[in-house]
Amino acid sequence: MKKYAIITASISFGLFLLSFITPFCDLYADTVYGFISDILGVVTGLFEINIGECLMYLAALALLIALVLPIFLVFFRKYKKFKSVTFFYLKTIGCIAITVMLIYMLNWYIPLRSSVMGNAIAPAENITLEELETIRNHFVEQINEAAMESARDEAGYLVYPEEKEIHGKVTESMRRLSSEYRRLSGYYPNMKAAYCSDVFEWMNIGGYTYPYTMEITYNRYVTKFFYPSLFAHESAHHQGYYRENEANFIEFLACTTSEDPLLRYSGYMNTYSYINDAYIGALYNEDPENAEERYKSQEKFIAQIRTDLLHAQDEADERYENDDHPMESLSGNAATVSDTGWETQAKLLGESGYDGVVPLIVEYYRN
Repeated sequence: MKKYAIITASISFGLFLLSFITPFCDLYADTVYGFISDILGVVTGLFEINIGECLMYLAALALLIALVLPIFLVFFRKYKKFKSVTFFYLKTIGCIAITVMLIYMLNWYIPLRSSVMGNAIAPAENITLEELETIRNHFVEQINEAAMESARDEAGYLVYPEEKEIHGKVTESMRRLSSEYRRLSGYYPNMKAAYCSDVFEWMNIGGYTYPYTMEITYNRYVTKFFYPSLFAHESAHHQGYYRENEANFIEFLACTTSEDPLLRYSGYMNTYSYINDAYIGALYNEDPENAEERYKSQEKFIAQIRTDLLHAQDEADERYENDDHPMESLSGNAATVSDTGWETQAKLLGESGYDGVVPLIVEYYRN
């Protein structure tokens, strides 16, 4: 066990040192990583249960036991068998922790340290107000058009396909991009609903990609309208684009280049806020006196957009209300923790954060 720990820790440390060499990270993310993510994605996809989430709960329990055992050891130190079992358990937990670190380096950290978008596209520099205005208005036009083209029922509400159909359309669109973004050619597992979706809801989390099992997990209370965008975003992580700006960009491309109007609708709308916020910021920075009037003169959403978003949210709220939430008394605490977490994440990620998609989109339209 000691020898295993030393070897595993040494490999992890060696990979950490190699992570500072960007060409190595690029090569690894474009080749080796794909094999690992594909194999794990296929294997874990054979099971309906959310393996990664179950492992997290088991890990929490194992750590709790590891903290409690030394306390009991103080009182039962005279019992050699108990002492032996305790030390064996703690050594095992230590080896597992070292193994987890190795998997973390292989499945997340090294791909994260690769070049932005694998050098396929670089974030735009010296972005002008006029560029942001043009793109912002283009988004509004495309959203309006997609809303009019999307299928609706007799009441005028959007008709959402089954999850498998959405998976297929998003996957097809992402694979079509693989000629330019090579990591997108791999295997795409289906998303699994999180058992703790209510906690996700309180913390404003739509989903996550679990790097240890390569499972894509989603909050089952997310609105169906944004489901295509969420699947594309988390699938981008699964394929090795782990920065949030990268995943947002892949999500944008996959959805907005689809032939399906609902995917385009979801993709443009989900990215619109980043473009619009960037435009407003630039507008008030460069022309504060006329900013409000100039903004009012830009392209506007048709009334149908508001109706669609409100109905989608109402439907999601109804799903939430129809379920039991035994820990709902903790929702306020979860929201507070979430707010702090999102603020901290934004500071740590910097240009790699969610709103970092704007320079990538601007560069995309420049080309």
